[in-house]
Amino acid sequence: DKDFINGQCTDKTKTEPIKFFGQSEGKLTSNLEQELLNIYKKHLKGIHYEGNILNDWQTSDFDSNCVDYRWIIDSLDGGLHFIRNIPLFTSCLALQTKEGNDWTTKLSATYIPLTKEIFWAVKGEGAYLNDWNKRLPLTKRKGKLNESIFYIEFPGKSTNNGQNGLYVQCCEFLNKLYPRIYKIRGFNLASFGLAYLAKGSFDAYISLSERTSWYDSEAGKLLVEETKVKVIKESIVLSKEGYDLGSRIFASSEEIYNELKNDTELFQVFTQLFKEYYMI
Repeated sequence: DKDFINGQCTDKTKTEPIKFFGQSEGKLTSNLEQELLNIYKKHLKGIHYEGNILNDWQTSDFDSNCVDYRWIIDSLDGGLHFIRNIPLFTSCLALQTKEGNDWTTKLSATYIPLTKEIFWAVKGEGAYLNDWNKRLPLTKRKGKLNESIFYIEFPGKSTNNGQNGLYVQCCEFLNKLYPRIYKIRGFNLASFGLAYLAKGSFDAYISLSERTSWYDSEAGKLLVEETKVKVIKESIVLSKEGYDLGSRIFASSEEIYNELKNDTELFQVFTQLFKEYYMI
């Protein structure tokens, strides 16, 4: 709704949580995602650049004749926030081209409707916010661990994912991390966390959640890489059918990572989270 997006809504029914009338939250968010995905498809087709389109809950419009590029789209990241009127959700997409046997992200965009911020990045050309004159980062990041603000995707109760102790390991890492840094923030919204890391609002990003999808993070990864933030650690778990079962990402400046690495006790737990569970 235009008035809602612009913050000019006076109708209380548009500012209260959505009533479901028998629909589950999951089904409602899926319907919203599909409607938004259809809008993306319409516009991509309009510029004759539709190609293959992948999204975070199904594979759609896969063209076997198009083998050189594909779109990765998360049409609504934070759908639960949207339907409960928590004003933090995004929409993002990334364009990948095939180079040998690998896919490389060439451009990406993340849109945050209620802040009217659109982040985009072009590989090798930088990352930007709202116009080409605002190159990211807008704020210089902290270089010290004890002054840094970490954005964290927190683990859920299903984080064990069939392996004993992973949830406990995540909590152990958080317990050791808290006293060593300045602040922690987290909204379980990967696209937002990575965009604001690129902006300079956060100093590091960690996903400890089994629900953080490759589709949630692909656009944001290019944003941070184009601001010279290094994606230090990353792994993606795929099922035999190729479905995304969750990602584990750590991104920060080299200075923050090196300081974390020099803390033997903290880094030992950190390494376990990446190496044991994801077999890096």
